[in-house]
Amino acid sequence: MSRRIVLMLAVLGFCLVPAVQAADIILISQVYDTDGDGIQDDQALEDWLVAEGHTVDVQRGNWIDLDPNKIEALNAADLIIMSRATNSGDYAGGEKVTQWNSVTTPLIQMSAYLVRNNRWNWVNSSTVANPVGAAMEAVDTDSSVFRFVPLASADPNDPNSPAVLVQAVDGTTGTGQTSLIGTLDMGNGQLIAKGADLDAAWIAVWDAGVEFYDGAGQIAGGTRMMFSAGTQEVGATPQGAFNLTADGEQLLRNAISYMLGRPLVVWVSFHAADDAPSGGAAGVGFTEAADKAYTDLLQAAGCDVVRYVQTGTPDLDVVNAADLVIISRSVNSGSFANDAATTWNNVSAPMMILGGYVLRANRMGFATGNTIPDTTGDITLTVTDPEHPIFAGIALTDGTMDNLFAGVVTYADGTLARGISIVTDTPDDEAIVLATVSAASEGTGPVGAMMIAEWPAGATLTHAGGAGTDVLAGPRLVFLTGAREADGISSETAGMYDLYEDGAQMFLNAVAYMLI
Repeated sequence: MSRRIVLMLAVLGFCLVPAVQAADIILISQVYDTDGDGIQDDQALEDWLVAEGHTVDVQRGNWIDLDPNKIEALNAADLIIMSRATNSGDYAGGEKVTQWNSVTTPLIQMSAYLVRNNRWNWVNSSTVANPVGAAMEAVDTDSSVFRFVPLASADPNDPNSPAVLVQAVDGTTGTGQTSLIGTLDMGNGQLIAKGADLDAAWIAVWDAGVEFYDGAGQIAGGTRMMFSAGTQEVGATPQGAFNLTADGEQLLRNAISYMLGRPLVVWVSFHAADDAPSGGAAGVGFTEAADKAYTDLLQAAGCDVVRYVQTGTPDLDVVNAADLVIISRSVNSGSFANDAATTWNNVSAPMMILGGYVLRANRMGFATGNTIPDTTGDITLTVTDPEHPIFAGIALTDGTMDNLFAGVVTYADGTLARGISIVTDTPDDEAIVLATVSAASEGTGPVGAMMIAEWPAGATLTHAGGAGTDVLAGPRLVFLTGAREADGISSETAGMYDLYEDGAQMFLNAVAYMLI
């Protein structure tokens, strides 16, 4: 299952700014103001979720006793999060355990007390540890819960000591204590993280339909995650106070994304954020990224999008964490030439490339030459394999689109942009060409030129400079779209959205195809 990011972060010196894919979340909480400050003890958790862009339904105390209507509401949510600001005994006894475990919506449980074998029977232990400010140790470092989370070595003086530690909680919040279940045996679940130097689990997941542990007698109605967070109270100190550090918040974002099952797209572009156009674009009046309509389309289709500012020296650990990398038309092709071409060709994550300039022989080497005219009007495509998933739902006659694929767009002031830049030289010999400019588009586009093509992982590309010949580390799909900047206007305004309805459907089909 995939996970996503929903806030600005900087990792290894690169600007990663995600676009939020909001969810409808039910936050299970009770009325607690144990420190008497007039503020709900876990209010900061609710505020954080709202700031992340989610719609949060909080009815404190409403969920202690379930009925059919409440169960229906729980099952209709995208995600349920049970706060540490709950009394575990209120949710156990009688039919309550089975009712909660049977809910089909994914659920994140923040209270170690509720996963015990005398409560919800997720873990065959009744022991809870309450360390103060403990470090978290990653058990499954490959889990996407750790995406973009810097992990430290347990022994910085030992070059062989693995990087597994992160300070996920703030030991100065409330009592400083975070409750962890006192065992590492997650039964039929998967242990993701534990307390450092502790036999106490911190994060674990169970798939829908599994018995939590052999003999538990309880089945997960939907995906379940234990993610311990929020403070343990002692006397007049807050119960469930939001105690995550910045790294802990990133872990929670990733956990939410994991539970929502939405793919993470890393969008490579000039523009650091949807609302932060590059200097060149801002200098000619842009207030949003020139290519924002594409990331909007991806979000609307259920993807989470991280913007990654284009560079010739990408960090492979960052981009390879994506489910899909998309290189926007809104990039400087020089960042994909020579040694940089080799670096990008070594990205193992699936990749889509939207711009023709980076395909040239003197760039990444997907084409054998460098001739690259622009379209001048509306075009349609002719496909080589109408049964290919990219063309699902697209009306074709004799292999040619009945409806338009893309056109030429204008700037806000009416200036006409240039069209799609299309390399007319022969593609690399391992290309599987899926669509070309149709004969019906003669006069507005180079008939027969490659528009959509794929390369399998392991295919070789030859380009000028750098290594010369590269072996692709992952699958690649060329899908040409995005306007070229108007003559005399900053190239950082390239990549404006130019797809008609069928073109947009093909784009989304292509994304889905590359995510398989």
